[in-house]
Amino acid sequence: DPLDEDNGSAFGYGTTPPAIGVDFFEGPYMDNDGIDNPLTKIVQDAIDSNGIPYPGLGIGYGDGIVDNERYGMRKFIYYNRGGGQFPGDGDPSSALDHYNYLRGRWRDGAQMVWGGNGHPPQGANILADLLFPGDSDPSHWSTLGVTPTPVPWSEASVGNTAFDRRFLQSAGPFTLEPGAVNDLTVGVVWARATTGDNLASIQNLKVADDKAQSLFDNCFKIAEGPDAPAITFQEMDRELILFLSNSVISNNYNEGYDLKDPFIAIPDTLDGVYQGPDQDKDTLKFYKFQGYQIYQVVNASISVEQLYNNSVARLAAQVDIKDGITQLINFTFDESINANIPQEMVNGEDKGIKHSFRFTTDLFASGDNRLVNHKTYYYIAIAYGYNSFKDYDPNDPFKLDGQKKPYISSRKSGSGGGITSFAAIPHNPAPEAGGTYANAVYGDQPQITRVEGQGNGGNNLDLTSETEARIVA
Repeated sequence: DPLDEDNGSAFGYGTTPPAIGVDFFEGPYMDNDGIDNPLTKIVQDAIDSNGIPYPGLGIGYGDGIVDNERYGMRKFIYYNRGGGQFPGDGDPSSALDHYNYLRGRWRDGAQMVWGGNGHPPQGANILADLLFPGDSDPSHWSTLGVTPTPVPWSEASVGNTAFDRRFLQSAGPFTLEPGAVNDLTVGVVWARATTGDNLASIQNLKVADDKAQSLFDNCFKIAEGPDAPAITFQEMDRELILFLSNSVISNNYNEGYDLKDPFIAIPDTLDGVYQGPDQDKDTLKFYKFQGYQIYQVVNASISVEQLYNNSVARLAAQVDIKDGITQLINFTFDESINANIPQEMVNGEDKGIKHSFRFTTDLFASGDNRLVNHKTYYYIAIAYGYNSFKDYDPNDPFKLDGQKKPYISSRKSGSGGGITSFAAIPHNPAPEAGGTYANAVYGDQPQITRVEGQGNGGNNLDLTSETEARIVA
C-alpha cells in the first residue's frame, strides 16, 4: 500500500510512513560449548561452529574469550491477525502454537521456506530462518549457505496480499535451568524519511538503529568534546595578556584530544571517501582537537550555553591548527519546518595554534573602547574538535548521510567541573613588582643561544618548509 491515508479522526502518515525495528542489543547467552564461537565470513564455518558471518548478529563471537557469546536474532516469522490466509497462519492459541512460532515454524508445524509468503508449497523448497530479508543476507546464512531464488526476497517484491500482520523474533535455542537467569535487552527504534515512497524510511531506520546500538554499547555515555583550557592573566596597564593551558588530567592535555563518538553511523559507501575494509570504519568515528575560541562575556554569570548570544558574549580570539580546515557548520534538525538548519560554529583563521593573547579593547564598549584600569573583565575559553567522515550537503542526495556535526566543543573544564568565566582587572603592574617597570611589550623576545641542556621546553620542533629553505639559503 503506497499511501497511509487518514482513517476517521486518525491522521495517516501519507506516502512516506515511518519505519520501526526491534534490535537485540544483547540477546541471551548461548549454552557453554568450550570454544570461542567464530565471527567468520565463511558461512559453512559459522554453521559448523555455531558462529556468525556478520558483525551485529550477536555479541562475543571471535573475540578470543570462551563461552561469552550472546545470541542475536535467529528466527523471524509473522502471522496474520485472525489467520485464514494459508494453512498454519493465525494467532497462537495453544502452547504448541507458541512453541512453533518460537522455533520458527508455522502453527501447523511446517518449516519456513524461501519465497512467496514463506509457507510451503508457495515458497521454494529451501528452508529459511528469516522471512523477507530483502538483500541483507548476501552470504545466505539464513538458508544454511544454500543460494536461494528469488533474491532479493521481500513482501514488496512478491506482492503478498495486504493484511494486519504481526512479526515475531526469537533467539536460541538455549538451556534455562529451574531458577536460572538469562537476561536480554531489546530496543524499539523509530525513524522517518522526509521524502520518498513507503519504503524510504527503512534506510533512515538502519542509521538510527546503528546509533541506538552504539548508545547501548557505550553505556549511554554521550560524546565529550575537548576539555576547556584553563585561563591565567598577566594584568597590565590598560591591557591584558591571556594564557591558555591544559592540565595533565584534561582529555586535551598536550592538545591530544582524540575521542570516539559511538553515535556516528558510517554509511556503507562514502562516495569515494572511504574504500577500506569494514573494520577500518571505526577509525572514522574519532573527533580530534582542532582549535580554541576565547569569548569576552558581560559578567560572571554567563554560561557556555550563551556563547552564541551576541548580547552577552563576543568572540575575542580564535586559533586553530593550520591544516586547511576553516569554517565549520553544524546542522540541527528543526521539526517545526522539517529541515536541517545550518549554524556556523567557527570560522577558523587556519594560522596555527598559540597559547597567549593580548587584549586592549572592550568588545562591549561604545565610543572609546580601550580597556579601563581597575575595571573587571570576564573571559571564557573553549576548545573544539573536528570530524568529517563524509561531507554533508542537504542539496546533494549522495551526501545526505554525511557528517552533520563536524564541530564539537567543550562540555566541561579540564578539572572535570563546569566551564566558568575567568576575571581580570587591568592595572599598572609596577607597584606589585616593587616599582620595576617592564620595558618589553607583548611579542618581544630576547635572542637566545643554547649552550647545553634541553631546549624548546622539551617539545619536538617541526620546521616549516619556508623555515628550512631560509636555513639552507
